[in-house]
Amino acid sequence: MWKKMTEQPVLEQLRRIKWIWIGHTLRRSDDSIDKQVLQRMPQGHRGSGRPKNTWKRDLEREMWTAGFRFSWMKMKTAAQDKAGWG
Repeated sequence: MWKKMTEQPVLEQLRRIKWIWIGHTLRRSDDSIDKQVLQRMPQGHRGSGRPKNTWKRDLEREMWTAGFRFSWMKMKTAAQDKAGWG
C-alpha cells in the first residue's frame, strides 16, 4: 500500500523529524536548556520495575541499526555539519 502512495510510513516520518530535532539541538550552544537536558547524566539508581532505556540510549541504538557506527561524542561532532547530518 505504501508503494502506491507518495507518503512515507508514519514511523519513518517520526524518525526523520526526531533526527532533525536532535541535530538542531546538538548544534545549539552549550548553555541552551534543551542541550543540557539531552546531555544530562542522572545520578543514583532507578526504582524497581523502571525501564533501563533512556532517550539518549535509544538514539544511539537507532544510529547503530541504521548503519552509522557513532558513539555519542561522534554524533555530537557529526551534527555540527548541518548539510551532512540531513
